Amino acid sequence: MAGSVFLAGVTTGLFLPQPAIAKRAVREVRDLRKQLSVNDAQDSRNFKFRAIETALHSLEMAQIPVGTFAGGGGALARTGTTVLFTDALGNLGYLRPEANGTDYEIRHLAATVPMNRAGLLKSEFAKDPEFNISYFRTLELLAVPRSDGQFDLYVSHHRYADNCIQFVVSRVVLAETPTGLQLDASSWDDVFVAKPCIPKKATGHPFAGHESGGRLALIGSNSLLVTLGDYEFDGVNGPYKASMDPATDLGKTIEINLDTRQRTIYTSGQRNPQGLYIAPDGVVWETEHGPHGGDELNILKRGQNYGWPEVSYGLNYGFPSRPWRANTHQGRHDGYTKPVFAFMPSIGISNLLESTGEEFPLWRGDLLVTALKDRSIWRLRYEDNRVIYSERIPVGERVRDLEQLPSGQLMLLTDDANILLIRRKDDAEPGAPRVAQRSVAVSGYRAFNQALAQKPSTNEGPEANLAFGRSVFESRCAGCHTGTPGTTNGPPLHGVVGRRIGSVDGFPYSDALAGAEGIWTRQRLLDFLSDASHNFQGTTMPEVVLPYRVYEPVVDYLEQTG
Repeated sequence: MAGSVFLAGVTTGLFLPQPAIAKRAVREVRDLRKQLSVNDAQDSRNFKFRAIETALHSLEMAQIPVGTFAGGGGALARTGTTVLFTDALGNLGYLRPEANGTDYEIRHLAATVPMNRAGLLKSEFAKDPEFNISYFRTLELLAVPRSDGQFDLYVSHHRYADNCIQFVVSRVVLAETPTGLQLDASSWDDVFVAKPCIPKKATGHPFAGHESGGRLALIGSNSLLVTLGDYEFDGVNGPYKASMDPATDLGKTIEINLDTRQRTIYTSGQRNPQGLYIAPDGVVWETEHGPHGGDELNILKRGQNYGWPEVSYGLNYGFPSRPWRANTHQGRHDGYTKPVFAFMPSIGISNLLESTGEEFPLWRGDLLVTALKDRSIWRLRYEDNRVIYSERIPVGERVRDLEQLPSGQLMLLTDDANILLIRRKDDAEPGAPRVAQRSVAVSGYRAFNQALAQKPSTNEGPEANLAFGRSVFESRCAGCHTGTPGTTNGPPLHGVVGRRIGSVDGFPYSDALAGAEGIWTRQRLLDFLSDASHNFQGTTMPEVVLPYRVYEPVVDYLEQTG
């Protein structure tokens, strides 16, 4: 029954092609970036460290390019001292230490995560002007040692099926040989396919893949935890509350028995869990995006409900932002398991780990929480069941994932297609000098860049411009309004910016608009799109449920029709 309601609520809508000009411009820029990378014939490159000062350690950081992608998605995993990485499209590569222990070789793995992107590009999703293909992505990597000396590589990712998009955890055999990593592409196997397969939505984002979650962690000897976001099925951007529905895997942390493939709900009531880490003492840490602020640090305990979307410390997106509608006691988190810590305003929280190595002795036991929007690491001192203090460590890029090397040094994957190598610069103990080279050398770029040049562009999503705003308007608004004068169910919107509110002759406005004073400004239109009933109480305008990112392009288009 729940599945039927879910499908019925999201499978209607209108479709228009994406603006050809915007797509071509994006593609040309990315193709040029690839060409420049390939033409760089230098096989070995040196990357200098720059200093970062913190309260307890002086750090230094080197920026190592690992691709040509930009935008969300991608992940890191570690096999011993080798660090494997993927971009959003599932293109795999790795950094392998050289014999001196300080430099690296970069390599490409020929296999690609099986996502059926070609099928997606021919689907009804791709025809929708609001569909952002960069939300269709690879999410996480986890390498687990096997008894035969090889690794099971688990990958969480999206996969296009028949008119819907699946959330999948796949597994493939990975071997670490004297000559490098080898992947058996014939061994890809589905470990978990989430229920339901996600159809195109009629409200909000057509596919809210940026709210996927997807983090993986091994719990016990044969169980896998995987976090799933709610894909914006939150009761506000549409009526369905996936996180509260036990019939769906969305908005949950799922435990998978790797022997039987049986799934059970470990925790529920989660929005977009972007971090998962099981500490040496067995505590399961999770980080999660709030809607607009209220990013959370949680301790996950089996059977607990963390409240989304009924409670949140965050706000609803809009112009301006307002309290989260479903929260009956604003600013509270009553009735459900509370977070250990929440960030206000939002930092765009991503993955986390506990500092356990020798590299940062004064951080030992602290949580290192990374951030996208805030472009930083947050060091949290956790003692006596509470966060004692936090320290922000800026790194200057959106951090998607992080790994801790056996030495305790850190590698961070960013949305700028870089891996940031972070190490200690200072001496933790007097009389214990550190002699370190001032740069890190990485070889293998010639073959790596040539392999990347054969791959398709990572992101080809619509750009926020007039063509995009016009397409959204024609898809979502033109059924009742037109951009030019004419007879419609709603008033024509040609020249609406600067026009007196409720002033089109002969149109039967509601009392709310007919009696309103002033003119339509850009901000008033944004307010109206964001929450018409709040700003103009009594309006007969149906509720507008659009992704908040499209409000400004639509108003850009309306502004230029004058």
